[in-house]
Amino acid sequence: MHTGTEQAGLSVTEAKRAGSELTDIVNEVRKVSDMTAQVATATEEQRYVTDDIQQNVMTIRDVYEAHRQHSHTLQQHSAELDALARDLAGRIASFKLMAPSSPH
Repeated sequence: MHTGTEQAGLSVTEAKRAGSELTDIVNEVRKVSDMTAQVATATEEQRYVTDDIQQNVMTIRDVYEAHRQHSHTLQQHSAELDALARDLAGRIASFKLMAPSSPH
């Protein structure tokens, strides 16, 4: 009988220890779950930041392309103005200035 009581006492002690260990395991699983949720949140935030960066890079590319096209157009207009200025200078050179006549 004494052995049965002793065995029952050991069983109760083991059950309490197992319960305590299960509680610890549940707490650790909760911590892991919380960390997983934090990682998921951080990943989502990083995705938003990455999307913003990608959008900004695309905007910069579009602005660069527009400036490149405007620069090319300005270069063409500058060449045209240079040609017109040369033509005008040639036409002006064809005029001869006459000396003012002296009054008699």
